[in-house]
Amino acid sequence: MRRPTLLILTVAGIVPAFAVVQSLTAAARLHRQQLAMEWADSGSRALAAGRAGDAADDFRTAQQYAGDRGEYRLRLAQALVAAGRTGEAESQLQTL
Repeated sequence: MRRPTLLILTVAGIVPAFAVVQSLTAAARLHRQQLAMEWADSGSRALAAGRAGDAADDFRTAQQYAGDRGEYRLRLAQALVAAGRTGEAESQLQTL
């Protein structure tokens, strides 16, 4: 097989593979964002119900799915304060 033909076939195979990988990556990113929002909503409900410890766990999970988003870290700190875990809350606030 000639080099130009091989090069064309290689590029023709790589381009669709790249598009598939990009699509899968975007889908995974969207799924993680949705999970983060669901956990944050759960944390908000738990905090409103007076279950600060559960809320802290939920906000910590939301933060992990969101890639360390500051909003979730702040909510986590608030839940930790409500749970009486001020040392942990201070640590979270220092990283903001």
